Amino acid sequence: MISQAPLRNGLLWFAATAALVRGADPGDEVLSLGEHLIVYRGPINVGIIRDGAKALLIDCGDGRVAEVLPGLGIASVDRILFTHHHRDQTCGAPIFPGARLVVPAAERACLDSVESY
Repeated sequence: MISQAPLRNGLLWFAATAALVRGADPGDEVLSLGEHLIVYRGPINVGIIRDGAKALLIDCGDGRVAEVLPGLGIASVDRILFTHHHRDQTCGAPIFPGARLVVPAAERACLDSVESY
């Protein structure tokens, strides 16, 4: 199921992660920003907001983030919040079949009919 989010664009997320990861060791695949906030630094930055063994992902990239989740104590992804519809942000979504997809309202049409693109 795809829900709409009032997020106008992904600029806030990108600015926040860029500022926070500056100065981090470039070899770090997983960067903890706090008890509940983690950044997976794969082909794209994927935000992980953790609540016990559940997580919300901000974008999911190609899905490789799934490989590190068990090591973080995360057993399931309940939601994926997409910042925008580009393939590099969304192509891993099928790896998380139970996750609810949340998209900016302005981008919903792009994600409702991906076969059109």
